[in-house]
Amino acid sequence: MRLLPVLRKGERVLAAVSGGPDSVCLLRLLCALRDDGFIALEAAHFNHGIRGAEADGDQAFVEDLCRELGVRLALGYAPVPALAARNGRGIETQARESRRAFLLEALERGGGDVIATAHHAQDQAETVLMHLLRGAGLKGAGGMAAREGRFCRPLLEATKAQILACLEDMGQPYRLDATNGCPDNPRNALRLEVMPSLRRIYPGGEAALGRFARLAAQAGDYLEEQARAYLDRQARGTPWGGVLDLEAVHPAVLCQALALWTRAGDFDRIQALMALCGKDRGALAWGPLRFERTGTRLYRIDARLEPPGQSVPLGHGAGLTGLGHMEIAPWQGGPIGDDPWVQAADAAALAGAVLRTRRPGDRIHPLGGPGSRKLSDVLVDKGVDRPLRDYLPLVARGQTVLWAVGVCLAQQAAITEATANQVRLEWKKEEYTPWTTPR
Repeated sequence: MRLLPVLRKGERVLAAVSGGPDSVCLLRLLCALRDDGFIALEAAHFNHGIRGAEADGDQAFVEDLCRELGVRLALGYAPVPALAARNGRGIETQARESRRAFLLEALERGGGDVIATAHHAQDQAETVLMHLLRGAGLKGAGGMAAREGRFCRPLLEATKAQILACLEDMGQPYRLDATNGCPDNPRNALRLEVMPSLRRIYPGGEAALGRFARLAAQAGDYLEEQARAYLDRQARGTPWGGVLDLEAVHPAVLCQALALWTRAGDFDRIQALMALCGKDRGALAWGPLRFERTGTRLYRIDARLEPPGQSVPLGHGAGLTGLGHMEIAPWQGGPIGDDPWVQAADAAALAGAVLRTRRPGDRIHPLGGPGSRKLSDVLVDKGVDRPLRDYLPLVARGQTVLWAVGVCLAQQAAITEATANQVRLEWKKEEYTPWTTPR
């Protein structure tokens, strides 16, 4: 029987060995690679503190086997039942987390490169079925990867029958865990009650699930690549959370992009966002997060990220944290109308003005307009998306807005024949960061 080619020449491998047939077979096959000079090898055994004397027997067996094979062994222990009760977790969940933490610590302590576990084809079939029944997408349907992060699974395509036959050929004994025969958790119930029927009805079912997992993983990887490329083009971070410029794209790509962008794995939430993207306008909230669709944009607004509250005297320049800064210089060229981020204004009108964001009661008399209006009404009329309004930089004196940056200049600040001194104002907006999410 051959191992999957997931190990690299010269790697330092830590084999997770429970004493059961799968891990003992893995250890013996890895020893052959070690003896050929392909890898360096150590082993690790974790006692969960669940099965008393039986678990102690497993540990003694593994210690004797590693001594016989000349493999250095790291031992770990945790009172898993007590930890599970204290942490409010199921015993299986706590056991898995404690074992994983021990293996990673042992790998780090021993200077290893990768942890080898003995998951095989039946484990893969069970995992795929469990994920599908829980409502997984392509990523979950891909089951376990042969190599992922610090872990690898060289036996992932081997059947249980092949493993047992290999041990018999070697004359290698092993231990059996009695708790694996008790259907008291979902995986054991699936293994003991469902898989035998599946094998009887579909003799090649386990292998078919393994092939499906590989295809699903490949399709999932491709879909994620497309979704990340879409986000690289269309999404960016903002002071209030983020914004996604929607463009025509396959629904599967958009769905995956939304899952990455929001870091949400909940199917119902992602479907609700998909529905929101299909509308011209609308909103939905998840705790402190609010998602708002306006025109061609989807905004992610985090209520914990408030607009800058400071009022900064203009002077020769001023800035607002996270938004940008204003550059001010003398000017003699008259009105400027070709760049929304640049304005020429009457210097006297700006005396005592500050740079800030909007506040209740703000008003503006738009240049050329009939009179003073609520700033909020002007922003609506100018088509400023609602999520942007609280973060719009304003040049104001009291509650009178003299320039709503990028929107309109006030009549009071306009250059006229009576203007003695002019100034040029240029808003240098902060460059929003690209979208980011852990890979």
